[in-house]
Amino acid sequence: MGKFDKSLLSGVAESHKVEAKTKNLKNMKKLFLMALLMCVLFSVKAQIGYEKSIELGGSIGLDKFTKSSFEIEMINGYRFNDYFSLGMGVGFRYTDALYYQSTTLGDFYESRDGKYLIPLYARIKANLTNTKISPFLLANVGYTFDVGQNPNKNTYGFMIEPAFGIDFKLNEDKLGLYFLVGFNLQNAEYTYYGVYDSEKQTGMASSIAIRGGIKF
Repeated sequence: MGKFDKSLLSGVAESHKVEAKTKNLKNMKKLFLMALLMCVLFSVKAQIGYEKSIELGGSIGLDKFTKSSFEIEMINGYRFNDYFSLGMGVGFRYTDALYYQSTTLGDFYESRDGKYLIPLYARIKANLTNTKISPFLLANVGYTFDVGQNPNKNTYGFMIEPAFGIDFKLNEDKLGLYFLVGFNLQNAEYTYYGVYDSEKQTGMASSIAIRGGIKF
């Protein structure tokens, strides 16, 4: 009976040892996972946050709607990690928009008007690498307001601009330079005067945008 009790106690003790080892392993796994999660969160936290940038540049028109433009823009956004950010942009743009065309007795006339435009848009940006020199893709989608004094507001409305560029990090913080080339599509219209009547002509003005910016 005594031997039986000893073996039973030995088995119980051995079982407790196994349970203790299993519990320790589980605790170690939990601690490891928590440490790993904290490292991931810390690395993400070091990269995310509010950032802003100022862009300066111009565009070259690809059709009759506009020939060229000059622009300055301010973008405020939030970077979620090293590869993805969202933002809102607003700017000022001066362009020589097509004002009217006319055909009278076989003669063709064309007039252009300097337009003062305020583009307001959302920006989505994706960096392709996490390096000091990082290529990126972005897209601006928004609306352009014509604030000129000419009552014939012939360049305004929906705007979309996909672009490709390169980021140059200047330090470990957010300070950096970047350059981009985009394809801008902007709703536009002008007036066509015929011999007996006139009508509005609408379309999407297309241009190549080239801008440089500083991010901070």
